[in-house]
Amino acid sequence: MGNSYWKDELYAIPFNRSTPLLYVNKGLLKESGLNPEGPKTWAELEEFARKLTKRKGGKTVRYGFSTPIDIWFYEALVFQSGGSILTEDNKQLALLNEAGKAPLEFWSRMIKEGIMKNPPGGANLAVLAAPSTEKKQAA
Repeated sequence: MGNSYWKDELYAIPFNRSTPLLYVNKGLLKESGLNPEGPKTWAELEEFARKLTKRKGGKTVRYGFSTPIDIWFYEALVFQSGGSILTEDNKQLALLNEAGKAPLEFWSRMIKEGIMKNPPGGANLAVLAAPSTEKKQAA
């Protein structure tokens, strides 16, 4: 709840707290010769997505990875890169550095390669579940 405090005083009670998770299809991972426990690093995620993407006749029939591109997931990747959203004094944006660029470069690279599908930001669970049930994404 660290970001609920300002000058050592509690200013907000979060409505909810959550952690972005990666759901994987263990059957597809095994079938593709990948570790069924899933990737542990960004590099592994990219490699898994590459191996899990399926194309037929020049058309992608299954993406290896999918995630909304929105602030919630972006923040998680910035923090994972060792960055922060604001400076320590909470007065300025702290994203104009490698940690702030890394998630955007990561996503862009996978989208351009065609191994990542990105639903619109703020997508609800119905939007996210639909491609999985149609077997158009693996993770």
